[in-house]
Amino acid sequence: MNNTLSDQVAAFRYGLIAPIVCRQTPLLPGELKAYLEETTNQIYEIPGSTRNKVSTRTLERYLSLYRKGGYDALKPQPKSSKGRTAIPAPVLQQAIALRRERPERSVEQIIFMLEVNGVVEKDSLANSTLASLKPRDFYGELLRHAGEVPPYSVAKAKRLWAEVLTTRKEQGDKTLVIVADEAQEMSEAMLVELRFLVNHQMDSCSLFPLILVGQSELSRIFRLKKHEAIAQRISLQYHLSGLTADETKAYVRHQMQTAGMATPLFSDSAVSRVHAASQGIPRLINHFCSQALYDAGQRDHEVIEDAHISRVLADYDRQRGVAG
Repeated sequence: MNNTLSDQVAAFRYGLIAPIVCRQTPLLPGELKAYLEETTNQIYEIPGSTRNKVSTRTLERYLSLYRKGGYDALKPQPKSSKGRTAIPAPVLQQAIALRRERPERSVEQIIFMLEVNGVVEKDSLANSTLASLKPRDFYGELLRHAGEVPPYSVAKAKRLWAEVLTTRKEQGDKTLVIVADEAQEMSEAMLVELRFLVNHQMDSCSLFPLILVGQSELSRIFRLKKHEAIAQRISLQYHLSGLTADETKAYVRHQMQTAGMATPLFSDSAVSRVHAASQGIPRLINHFCSQALYDAGQRDHEVIEDAHISRVLADYDRQRGVAG
């Protein structure tokens, strides 16, 4: 972004919050909320943007930036690539191969297997690195699974996808089912795209079911006002509660088998400790067991006992600042 546009953006942002930050007397109760609501209902010509409105959350961010860094903090900052480094092609190919080998493998399992096999360093990949998806990639995957060659343009990909759905409907083909795993990691752009995707209907009947699978954060995301339009289009929701002790034992055994690992073995007492600490939440079970596997591997142990889990839980508490 050039300096002129950057200055224009900063001036626009400052103009929005000036009545608040320049005020000499304290705000009355409810006055800030009323001002923010009034401001978000206005139409603007926003420099460098095609949008014409600002949200309450955006205004609150501008206020926070100004209070921390003054006027200059309102200038757009260069986008950092930190934490968003593209996955090297060989790593991505192996991740895809692991998923194709066993489609039931989760992102966490794939990352763990890449780490164990020495393909990547421990903690160098995050769930969001493998799970994040852009609209162009999303439509590309849909079209490839439908046997079509996806065009580069998102607009053309959308039109082709619509044609595929219409043709399948007319020919009486089997209904396509789209399942998006790790949906809580979806970008804002992808969430907005979902809204338009589920709007594709014919004769008041959806041409395909869309199933979003994710962690509890997904529910919180859809409770946000900005995603209200998407939430209203969800016809059925279901929340899985924590696993029981027996289910946890079976789950750990299944995960080990899925990962193709025969050793080390988890003792019954170790699994009981994991269940108690995780409350049966699969994400925490995965985390505690993965760390226990690392601990046992470093010590060349073939059986994971209470001691391994105790070290993992102590480290977990330290990271959260619960224990000294």
